[in-house]
Amino acid sequence: MTDMKNSNIIFDEKGDAEITKELTANLKAFNEKVIGPYQRYPFNIYVKSSENQIVAGVSGNTLCDLCCVTIFWVDEGHRRKGIGAKLQQALENHARKQGCKSIQLDTAQFQAKDFYLKVGYEVVATLPNGFMGYDQYIMRKVLLREETS
Repeated sequence: MTDMKNSNIIFDEKGDAEITKELTANLKAFNEKVIGPYQRYPFNIYVKSSENQIVAGVSGNTLCDLCCVTIFWVDEGHRRKGIGAKLQQALENHARKQGCKSIQLDTAQFQAKDFYLKVGYEVVATLPNGFMGYDQYIMRKVLLREETS
């Protein structure tokens, strides 16, 4: 065990990729002692306009039977035209192919909570004064129900 008496706390404002990689590996090693080996599989699903501009997209990763969405965005000029619903369907198709049972994301009060409710998500937690003072909602959509005996 290392002597921590003379240790230093270092604050890295740039997010050094090597440090992040080491921290991630160490946390994963700890987790795997309890839950066994696992792997995250990142993905991007996006829509390009006829002018080759990205106008919408979803980004995240799949992890075991969970699909975690970190970004779900549709350009303001392309909203309410069905693009979000098509992206959601593509996301669900991808998640199912990866064996996911649910999709999880979070959204702030001023973002897309109503859209997510409309396409089948449920609010599983609310964080008051979350993002910049706005309530934040953790939402989940169940894709496959677990079979009961």
